[in-house]
Amino acid sequence: MKERILYMKRRIIRLFTSALLTGTMVMTMGGMSALADTEGAISSIELKKVVTTDGNTYAPNTTFEFKIEQGNGEGSTSIGGQTFLVQPGVEGGLVLDQANQFSFSPVQMNQIADSYTADGKINVDIDKFTAPGVYHYTVREVEPELDQKYDGILYDNKVRNVYVFIQNKEAGTGLECNYVKIVKEGEDSKSDLTFTNNYGQGEGDNDTTHDVTITKSVTGNQGDKGRAFTFTAEIKSSNEGEFYKVVLEKKDGSNTETIDHMESGKSETFTLKDGESMHIYGLTQGDTYTVSEEDYSKDGYITTIDGKQIAAENGKVTKVGNVKVDGETIKVENNKTVSTPTGLALSFGPYALMVGLAGVFGALFLRKKRDEE
Repeated sequence: MKERILYMKRRIIRLFTSALLTGTMVMTMGGMSALADTEGAISSIELKKVVTTDGNTYAPNTTFEFKIEQGNGEGSTSIGGQTFLVQPGVEGGLVLDQANQFSFSPVQMNQIADSYTADGKINVDIDKFTAPGVYHYTVREVEPELDQKYDGILYDNKVRNVYVFIQNKEAGTGLECNYVKIVKEGEDSKSDLTFTNNYGQGEGDNDTTHDVTITKSVTGNQGDKGRAFTFTAEIKSSNEGEFYKVVLEKKDGSNTETIDHMESGKSETFTLKDGESMHIYGLTQGDTYTVSEEDYSKDGYITTIDGKQIAAENGKVTKVGNVKVDGETIKVENNKTVSTPTGLALSFGPYALMVGLAGVFGALFLRKKRDEE
């Protein structure tokens, strides 16, 4: 009899505990509905990729990848003053939309801007969930191996913790996602799935894209400052398919002309007069420039680049190098100096002097003769 009474007590306790847990879950999920930012069921989450620049650099020619993983489900998260236990994400519950376009191209984005953006989304596959709860996922950008990284790009390597709230539908059967909370690694405040990569915006370590200016000066007493000297320039990029902004700056900055773009691996021909320059933007450390001027030695010019006289090869005077800082300058000078032709005066000077003296003596002799008469 005692054993039966004890059994009944234990059964009542279990039923009460079960009812209490069930009630708590119902009340909790009802609270989750009140916290939803978006009316109705959530079927997708916005995923955005942004690349920032210095405003003088074309979009990179690359593709960015993302990875979704099931979270560890440890601990809890709080929303609106309520605390929820979390569990690992259900496999396949969040999937990248096949239409996501995270490829950037200077051709497709044929304009220069402070930033470039590609939009995509992550779909919520509600059919993969079998019970209400708060499910934890992580979303991160896949950072390439060192030898595969795009030169000049600083990747966003912070993980985003994504908490997906799944509840019973208010009407009918089945489940729905009614709230998503996103928190960036190392932060507490709510965030979003915007991943920003730096491509030369800022200073110090963030300044990964640079510019170079080719300046022209004509000197010497016979230098023709109004003459247009012909150049070619080429950038060999460590990244394939890059474009570079090019600006021709006229003398005294009175006029400038922007070339649409200089494509990596293709030479650009241009002319510069004394006091003019060519400005190239968007180079990274792995880029190699080749700047050549036609050989004008047959016209009496001596060409120096950055103060050094360079012998012509294949009809051109050339410099090859890399740009590692902003504001680098390549100074090209053409000097034509001719000695003053003083030899003629030295050769005929004595004879002219003798003729002059003879004239003086002749005048004196004639004057004396007149006086005697």
